[in-house]
Parts: sequence; structure tokens; C-alpha cells
Amino acid sequence: MSPFDETRARRYLLGQMSEEETASLEAEYFADGEALERVWEVENDLVDAFVADELAPDDRTAFETHYLASPLHRDRVATARVLRAATLRTAAPRRRVPAWSVWLPLAAGLVLLLTWWAWPRRTAPTPTIARAEATPTPAATAAPSPAASTSPPKTSVAAFALSPLLMRSGQPAPVLRVAPGTDELKLTLEGERPEGVASDARLPFVVKTVEGETVARGYVVPGADVLGVARVPADRVPPGDYILAVRPSDKEGRLLTAREGADDVPLRQYFFRVIAR
Repeated sequence: MSPFDETRARRYLLGQMSEEETASLEAEYFADGEALERVWEVENDLVDAFVADELAPDDRTAFETHYLASPLHRDRVATARVLRAATLRTAAPRRRVPAWSVWLPLAAGLVLLLTWWAWPRRTAPTPTIARAEATPTPAATAAPSPAASTSPPKTSVAAFALSPLLMRSGQPAPVLRVAPGTDELKLTLEGERPEGVASDARLPFVVKTVEGETVARGYVVPGADVLGVARVPADRVPPGDYILAVRPSDKEGRLLTAREGADDVPLRQYFFRVIAR
């Protein structure tokens, strides 16, 4: 495969390629996981530049007419605007607090303490203690506490189905609405198992952010009429965009490396977005 060309990927995202060039790029880049992640990086840079009003006039026009034609892309730009606004608010300079205002409450407290200590004290009379016969009282019987439950805490699982998705299709990525308190996501990966992969094989998977950060790993459990089921801890995928890639493995489910005959091309890739319910 030829070296990654950032300018070429940028033209692809802005719709500045012919149909033949577009098809050639997708066939070349979408077959390689690393190249696909580089395309996502270029896309993120384009979105950030658009939100910051840093695109050249021609690129801005292409961005608005081509990129924003997709509902998924409009959602990403809206999210980028919110994140940028939050970042600018956080970076705003704070009003400096005078040093004397920090010590003023402490000094006032010290003055009150010295005043109380110096105040003349009167000796209170010693109270007369009346002798009384002690009446024995029966010891209170503690109410039996309810037996502690020995059953393990229940795990809250949210189930979703994912389909393979190409970035250029214009179809929005599946949106997973995750309720607060969810412990695990059960992701059913649609699509037939690739030729040569046994129906009972355990296939390793990895979940990454669109920026390329790995957030979760595991194994796909074989399923009926689908590639399988992947279980992901909910706390590893906060609101954002993600790529789930299923990788080739040997009969024991061990991830194959390039030296062992794997070409580093994922068997399947799934894009999805997580939002809070």
C-alpha cells in the first residue's frame, strides 16, 4: 500500500474527488485499519478548523455543501461546537483574589478566641447530689437484624445491535442511548462470519475512539446468524464516537500477528456513537 496521503484524504472528505478517485481511495484505505484511523484524524482536524473559522474560503464552501450534507456529520460539527465553547469557558482568566482576604477570617477567629480566654470566669456552685436507690432495669434486648443478603448485586445490561457502516454512505452511525447506572453494553454484531472462520471461534475485538485511543478489549462470543456478541463495560465508553474492530485469531481465540500470517486487516468494523439518556 502507498504511504498515507493527508491531502488526498482531505480532498476525499470535502468531496473534491471524482467517483473513480473516491472508489479507489475507499478500496485502498478502508482495507487497512491504521489508514482508516488516519482518515478519522484528518476529518477531526477539518471539523475543528471549520468550527474555529480557520478554513480557506474554497474549503469552507466544500465543507458546507458536501460534508454537512450528511446528518451524521452535522451532529459531529454540533458536538465540536459545544466542546469548543466549554474549552473556551474553562480557559477564561479568573479574577485574582487579594492575599489579605485569605488571612482575614483567620485573624478574626484568633481575636475572638483571645477575648473568650481573657474574660473573667465565675465559679459555679457544686450541685448537691441526691442519693437514690438504683432500680435494676432489664437489659434491652436488641432486635434481631435482618439477615444480610448473600445474593450478588445485579448487573444492569443495555443491549444494542450494530451493522457494518462505511463513512461515505451518508447513513448516520447507530446511536446508543445509555441510561445512568448501566454497567455493561451487550453489542450484537450483525453480518455473516467470514469464510474460513469456524462458527465456534472466539474472535478478539478492540474498541477505539475515533481519535485512535484504545478503550476496551475482549472476545466476541459466537451467535446464531450473526458475527457474534461483544460485551463492553459501560464506564469505558462515555458519550462519544467509537470504532469496534473484530480481528482474526487462531483456533484457541488468540490474536494473530503479522508474523503468523495475519495481514492486520480487521474481519469486520463497526462505528457507533454513545450518548447519555
